[in-house]
Amino acid sequence: MVKDFQIQFYTLFASDYELAAKSLGKSSRQIRRYLKTGKVCPTVKILVDIMYRGYLPNSHGWADMYIDKNGVLYSPSGKATSGEIAYLHNYKWAAHRTTEQLKNARKRIAELEKISNSEEIQNDLLDIVAKLSKKAI
Repeated sequence: MVKDFQIQFYTLFASDYELAAKSLGKSSRQIRRYLKTGKVCPTVKILVDIMYRGYLPNSHGWADMYIDKNGVLYSPSGKATSGEIAYLHNYKWAAHRTTEQLKNARKRIAELEKISNSEEIQNDLLDIVAKLSKKAI
């Protein structure tokens, strides 16, 4: 657990103890003490974890996710940029709309197949062909 804190700390602040002190509300001397002894204040430990994960909560579905310095969200199923996340709503809407159009097209095709397969239409077409052939002769 202490090693996790050190990895997170150095990933966030490298060796900038002054920046860490300002960000965590502690003195740079106290920050060095945390790193040296491994005895870290629970509040600081939680805050560093939150900052390291890109300010995502460490609960429910967010536990295995984090956001890097470039704004890329990493999850167990892959990575996504903020633009991709913003476009997700439009993507879902377009997929739903396309699915509805496909269902309607399949319904219409089934209706047209019923009509084209009806014997009444076939008989009418045969009659028209017969009349046309009599006129041609």
